[in-house]
Amino acid sequence: MLFAHRDFSRLGHEILTDAGLGAADHRALHVIGRNPNMTVGALLATLKVTKQSLHRTLRQLVDQGLIVQNQSRNDRRQKLLRLSEEGETLLKAVEARQHDRIIAAYRKAGPNAIAPFWEILLYLTDPEDREAIRHALDLDDVLP
Repeated sequence: MLFAHRDFSRLGHEILTDAGLGAADHRALHVIGRNPNMTVGALLATLKVTKQSLHRTLRQLVDQGLIVQNQSRNDRRQKLLRLSEEGETLLKAVEARQHDRIIAAYRKAGPNAIAPFWEILLYLTDPEDREAIRHALDLDDVLP
């Protein structure tokens, strides 16, 4: 897992580094990109980081114009986060390289390996998070 994570993460590292970003920034962009208009609280819960570390990350991403914060219409205390056009472009560039690696791995492993792969990944997560992850990744079509 360590080596797979290392090599997979490295695929977008150059793009992120050129933008002055790191792994924490990438995680935030990834989650916000898949959950437009999520609250800061929801992002905190998803990433399982401290408010202090997330604040630094969000400040940098907002200052660079990669994330847009809007006030919630329902609760003015809440900030809703979404990627800007520049943020979407950057995330797509990083993920295009990773997507190619995933497709190649699926082709090599074959169709019978896909469901067990996702099942193992799901069981590596904390038990209390599994149902939310299963739903967020729409795994009902993949897993029994």
